[in-house]
Amino acid sequence: MTVGAQTYVDNLPAGVTVTSVTYRWWIANRIGQTSTGPGAFWVGNSSSSRSRQNFDAMPYTSGTGTAWRNTVSNTANLVNQTYPDGVTRQSWDLNFSWTAGTNNTSGTYTTDAQGCRDFTTGPSGRFDVAYSGVVAPSSCPTPSATIPNFNTIVVTLSNGETLTETSASDGESTCR
Repeated sequence: MTVGAQTYVDNLPAGVTVTSVTYRWWIANRIGQTSTGPGAFWVGNSSSSRSRQNFDAMPYTSGTGTAWRNTVSNTANLVNQTYPDGVTRQSWDLNFSWTAGTNNTSGTYTTDAQGCRDFTTGPSGRFDVAYSGVVAPSSCPTPSATIPNFNTIVVTLSNGETLTETSASDGESTCR
């Protein structure tokens, strides 16, 4: 499983900049070592390539991303989360953090054809988790098998305003 983060903000007010972004992935927890899913085993599961890491500061597998913290954290496991489809699932999280540099020089600001200011953080590094010795999902080799997940993005602006967005994901194929 591979995850990353990138955030866009459209129509910023004049003179307002983005000061920080938190990007929280919620991933459905696959329960039981012999389970066929759905979901993904917790990042700390004994079958995970990340099981022995400090969950407050797990390094990216590749890339760093401008102004993105160089590590990802896990702060929750086996938490009941209601997904955008209305289903509540036991889940775990992965957290990405972005902070503007000196004089808000990080990220990219552009002005569109209508004169509106837009912003992007650019991509974070990629965070991979591999699992070994686990049962394949019962739907494999069907490539449409996915891991239920969604993310919540919180953007803080220089004027003190906070923007929050919950975004459903198409999921990730579990048949690789």
